Amino acid sequence: MALIERWYQREAVDAFKSFVTEHPFGENPLIVMPTGTGKSVVIAKIIQWACSWPQNKVLMLTHVGEIVKQNVRKLTEVWPEAPVGTCSASLGAREPDKRIVMATVQTAYSMLRKDPAAFGARCLVVIDECHLLSEKSTSQYRVVLEKLTALCPHLRVCGLSATPYRTKGGFLTEQENAIFTDVAYDLTSSFTRLIAEGYLAPLVPLDTPVSVDLSGVHIQAGDFITKEAAAAVGNAALLEQACDIMVKEGKERRSWLAFVTGIANANKVEAMLQRRGIEALAVHSGRHATDNAKAIADFRAGRVRCLISADQLTTGFDVPQVDLIGMLRPTMSTGLHCQMLGRATRPAAGKRDCLILDFARNLERLGPINRPYILDQEEKRKRKGPEESGKAKTKTCINCLCEIPNNARICPVCGYQAPQDLDLEDLSSSVAIAYDEIMPLAKGSSIGRVIGMEVASHKARSGRECMRVVLHCQGVADKRFKSFFYLCFGLSSKTKASTEAAIMWRKFNGKAPTPLTMEEALRRRGELMMPTEVEVLRQNRVRSYDQLVATYY
Repeated sequence: MALIERWYQREAVDAFKSFVTEHPFGENPLIVMPTGTGKSVVIAKIIQWACSWPQNKVLMLTHVGEIVKQNVRKLTEVWPEAPVGTCSASLGAREPDKRIVMATVQTAYSMLRKDPAAFGARCLVVIDECHLLSEKSTSQYRVVLEKLTALCPHLRVCGLSATPYRTKGGFLTEQENAIFTDVAYDLTSSFTRLIAEGYLAPLVPLDTPVSVDLSGVHIQAGDFITKEAAAAVGNAALLEQACDIMVKEGKERRSWLAFVTGIANANKVEAMLQRRGIEALAVHSGRHATDNAKAIADFRAGRVRCLISADQLTTGFDVPQVDLIGMLRPTMSTGLHCQMLGRATRPAAGKRDCLILDFARNLERLGPINRPYILDQEEKRKRKGPEESGKAKTKTCINCLCEIPNNARICPVCGYQAPQDLDLEDLSSSVAIAYDEIMPLAKGSSIGRVIGMEVASHKARSGRECMRVVLHCQGVADKRFKSFFYLCFGLSSKTKASTEAAIMWRKFNGKAPTPLTMEEALRRRGELMMPTEVEVLRQNRVRSYDQLVATYY
């Protein structure tokens, strides 16, 4: 089956082509794509285009053999005849003479130190997970690029990452002696659309009544001192309460991932969850690699419900079914924060969203995954501790509880729009919503128990075909009413109607991906589920159709 290229993957490749044709040598582009959006397809397409010139040779670098394998697999899917080889000690392969070589940076570094011409002259180096590229001139990536540039002075470097910034401050383009000069393509600005179209799963943070006390924890090299943070996380009462909350909130969720500071604490959480009847296993450097590999395999297969990580699984770990994250690893690193959250953004069958239980208060400190707060090195030096981080950069949507930018009037996850006389920021900062508080109704909305649902095609006054959903509801004092909703597919993906249709499709539990045409939507209408209750804003003179605020199942 031919690979179907997504719109944003095509845009990313086109942006790279435009950049290298319009910018002189010495200027290197970054491509920023959220975790789960398919960077490997973009890498494959870029390499294939670069190799359309017979003299060109390409090297792809990353930090682990598993990502090398993934990228080789995708390249051969995109381009079955690709002349590709691998160089990775962990994979037991060394094929430096191939026209396209995909390698781990550790193996490439080792080979080039022995023989500076090991890979010959390469015109393009693609670095996957390029946020790991250090500022230090003696780092492995820097040494590899230096030796390759000596053979090919016109070497071009392209980096891809979901988090193009470093723990010690700033974007990769702002590093001292920066390798990357420009952001050629940034998909994070389309995060809302990616969720609406089913390419990403939304993250739903829930305010927790307990959190790690970091008042005595100091900052060193841009992040909390690990030993001190581990001591704070290791508070027995905190861990017991956190485990109780995970069990309570995760009872309907099938695949949990917990990040914990400290190996001893990871083992404690493992034991606590097991005592509560949860199949849980910890993975960390204190256990044998084969034990970790088996635990991960059992988690992928669904035999283990919760995987607990002390120092692993933050990058390159892809299990789409993850639908709960328990965060017990406080950090000041924006990159680490977004990488941990990114483990849950991939959609999967039966998964509507991922619940985030942030006992570390990382969201308050560093912001949401698509609008993180980036600290530069000077700001970090000035900070004495987490209490001086200032006002949170986000607020919580009172409809879906997602963390959203402070200035957002419409929630980018669920589409809820706060009435103009209701200040979301005052009502729903991340500390203002109680753990089990019932959400207030939107002004002017009605709650109804759904007793019937109809889905059919409908022709609008404009003549355009759309899908009409009619809900038969029973409201206050058993008063019955109907609510009418219209979903328009097949329009330009940038139109408001198309975005609203995608959001409505999700609210009715429609499966991902969102339909692209009306024909497809009507064919798949059986996927839509009848809610037990709905909150709606009824039609008025301004709006000739109802607005669906929330659905309950």
